[in-house]
Amino acid sequence: MSARPARTRTLSALTAVGLVAALGLAAPASAAPPGPVLLEGGLIVPLQLAAGPGGKALYVNDAAADGSVLRVDLRHGRATETVAAGIGASGIALQGQQVHVVRTAGGDGSMEQSPTYLSKITPRGAVVDLADLLAYERANNPDGQPPGMDAESNPYDLLAYRGGFIVVDAGANALLRVAPNGNLSTLTALPLITEGACAAAPNQGGLLGCDPVPTGLALGPDGFLYVSGLGSEVVGQLWKIDPRTGKIVASIGAGIPRPPTAQGGPVGFTDVAVAADGSIHVSSLFTDQVLRLSRGTWTSATIAAPTGLLWLDGTLYVASAPAVTGGNPLAGGVYTLAAGAFS
Repeated sequence: MSARPARTRTLSALTAVGLVAALGLAAPASAAPPGPVLLEGGLIVPLQLAAGPGGKALYVNDAAADGSVLRVDLRHGRATETVAAGIGASGIALQGQQVHVVRTAGGDGSMEQSPTYLSKITPRGAVVDLADLLAYERANNPDGQPPGMDAESNPYDLLAYRGGFIVVDAGANALLRVAPNGNLSTLTALPLITEGACAAAPNQGGLLGCDPVPTGLALGPDGFLYVSGLGSEVVGQLWKIDPRTGKIVASIGAGIPRPPTAQGGPVGFTDVAVAADGSIHVSSLFTDQVLRLSRGTWTSATIAAPTGLLWLDGTLYVASAPAVTGGNPLAGGVYTLAAGAFS
């Protein structure tokens, strides 16, 4: 606060609080933190977010529209257009102006799992498949669990990285690397979660622990990957991973402090975003919170059923899908959360 002019200093002995007390007035209540601000409504189950070239647009998929991909023009307010309709898209990433997605294609009505792909979307909305993720899972089974006993491939998020991509496959419990030539390899197979309520949870093949179920991926300013985990909707997890080697260098309880909501209850993290200052944000779908880890301390902001997160040019964007947790199906949308919303 700037210094008072000299002619007002006869009141300097009374601070603002002291003046209120002297007059017998109640101190004003502290202002409530700002809530989420709606950027784009009209969505039902938005899942993931990506930024367009130059930060001029957002891309979002709506699972309720069978994975349609929509574009929101940030320069002209709420102007949404459909990029590709009904393609089963989940994760979205851009290389230059080229939109890429991971997606689950329509099945044939049999008990076999539907195919999953890394694909690109042409300017006219056509889909070109570049890599067969289900075929890779069946041939390599990165997490080593008995194949055929649950969903084998469920690609959920996508990151453009060094001319290729990194795929978050929630069904495979793994991060997959896609080279610029389209070759697939396993970057990291994530371990079972074996703490808290997951410690004695039965799993396939006689194992104990919750599937990690990775859901979101962000590249931090420190060059490391940050990956969120749904943890079978029991115990959420966050991993810090070296993108060169795939080594897990930290996780919650092992180098990353535990958030308060990770102590119990159904806490699943559905995405992660990292700010320019290194602050980490995770969306906790089942507790209606976005959590922020900054300088070793967790804080939270309230928003209904947060799913996807995106940090872009100093702003945190949040996809919200109340329909997922039994809320108003017409209230889904993309919001912004200010730094002051966290407490």
